[in-house]
Amino acid sequence: MPQRLALLAALIVERPLCRPCIVDKAGISQAELDAALASIQPVLAPEVHHEGRCRACGNIGVVISLPRPSH
Repeated sequence: MPQRLALLAALIVERPLCRPCIVDKAGISQAELDAALASIQPVLAPEVHHEGRCRACGNIGVVISLPRPSH
């Protein structure tokens, strides 16, 4: 699971993605995505945008991203 969490974080920090694209790119199920998001929530605080554009498929709707680290 830690490798999948790292992959998930890498995918959504790079760009906002919709749930189907995250599931496809990470090779996980919807249930695994929900569990992963719940486990990283306290530390990384994923952002859910209800009217965002998925940077993979281009669909407009709910997308998930991580805030970029500030330096």
